[in-house]
Amino acid sequence: MEWILSGYSGIANFQDNRPIWKETTAGLSYWTSGDGLLFAAEEFPGKAAVRLYRRDKDGWTLGDRREIPGGELCHLAYSSRDRVLLGACYEDGVIFSLGVEAESGRFGNLYSCFSQGEGLTRAHCALLNSAEDAVYSANIAQDRIYRYALSGGVLTETGFFSLPAGAGPRHLALREALGKIYARWTSITAKYWAGFPPSGLVLLGKAIAAPWLFPRTTGFWLPPTGGKTPWRYFPRINRGTCPFPPGKAALGTGPGILP
Repeated sequence: MEWILSGYSGIANFQDNRPIWKETTAGLSYWTSGDGLLFAAEEFPGKAAVRLYRRDKDGWTLGDRREIPGGELCHLAYSSRDRVLLGACYEDGVIFSLGVEAESGRFGNLYSCFSQGEGLTRAHCALLNSAEDAVYSANIAQDRIYRYALSGGVLTETGFFSLPAGAGPRHLALREALGKIYARWTSITAKYWAGFPPSGLVLLGKAIAAPWLFPRTTGFWLPPTGGKTPWRYFPRINRGTCPFPPGKAALGTGPGILP
């Protein structure tokens, strides 16, 4: 199995459990891929940049790098349909869409770049729907989930949903077949809603994701099911130093059961 891991000390490509390529560049906190390309975020206070890598015989080679007006870039997503890289910046709430020239392996036009809302703003997610015509983003400081239309590489805000004060949503996941969007709050709780903005969201319930990991659980992911196979669990990712009780692991199910 081939997999990629990034962190604040660099990025590496593994085959099974053996590293076949690595780059020890600081701050590469998040990665995504598409159209045979690998993208990595540079997360630093007061600045932001993205890196584009192309496949080669030894793994990956840096094809392009682009600085973005923003700070502490923490999330990326790639749209093959529009060939744009989407990003969210924690420090100043900047959301952007950057063109990608897949054939040449270079970045293109910066189509959109703006801050979410007004005042203190901290964007912490950029999530595409399956049709790649809508983008969702959580804003920790504003307790909101924003929705944007994506067309021709351009992002246009179409609405937002306000959460209870102090919720601090961080990570989002869509389950479109069920009409639900899931959010992880600062309290390490997974909340789920029915319906999408601008028609509005309705809170359906919650599940404690991993109380024994608090406060260092950093994200979750909804596995693909294929066909009509139901799913009930979501993996979680731990960051930092946090001892695990006997029989527990950083990725698991435990109490994280969702309908």
